[in-house]
Order: sequence, then structure tokens, then C-alpha cells
Amino acid sequence: MDPYWTEAAARLAALPESQRETALRVMGGKQAEALRQVLRQQPVTAHPAAAPMTAEQATSIIQAERQRQIAAEGYTAEHDDEHGVIAFLKAATAYRTSNPTFWPWDAASFKPKGQRRDLERAGALA
Repeated sequence: MDPYWTEAAARLAALPESQRETALRVMGGKQAEALRQVLRQQPVTAHPAAAPMTAEQATSIIQAERQRQIAAEGYTAEHDDEHGVIAFLKAATAYRTSNPTFWPWDAASFKPKGQRRDLERAGALA
């Protein structure tokens, strides 16, 4: 399974039901449905072009990206708390889909770097 969906679903599952549903409604479309499937523990088929990777490898990559965001960008937990979960789900969706219309902040700060790198960033944001 795509590590992005696993991580995003885990974060959504930790939210109270009303916040989880609000986040899924805001996200909408295929992304929200994929997350609903994961939350219902129905398998979601990984993209056929994705290289096989263990959950531990994917988690390690996402954790490393999150640490980079903290160290290099200054995006600490305190900073994140100023924005709220919906903004981060939108940002993760923007990188996951390469669609800047989901980006919740200034358009100039949306900087896609390629499919794999953007998946890492999406996982760290979700």
C-alpha cells in the first residue's frame, strides 16, 4: 500500500469522528475515498509503477522528511499548531496530486519536486 495513504489514514483515525469527516469532506474526490477505504481497512491497490517498499522503509523516509522540515525550515510542532489539521491535509493533497489548487497557503510557496519527493513531503504533512 502507498505509504502516503497509510500515514494519512493513521493521522485521520486519531481525530474525533466529526473532525475526521470534516477533513474528508474538505479533501473530497478520489483522495477522500481512498482514505475512507483505508479507514475501513479495505485494501487500496498501490500504483503499479511504485517500487516495492516495506512499511518500515516508507515510515523511515517520511520521518526523515519531517525532521528535515523541522531542522531546515523551522516547521516545529508549535508552528504546525498555528495552522490546524485541515490546512495540512490540503497541503498533503496538493503534493500527492501535484495540484496547486489544494495548496492552502501562498501559491509561491508550493514547490513540487517530482513524484517520489512530493510523496515524501505529502506523507510528512499528513
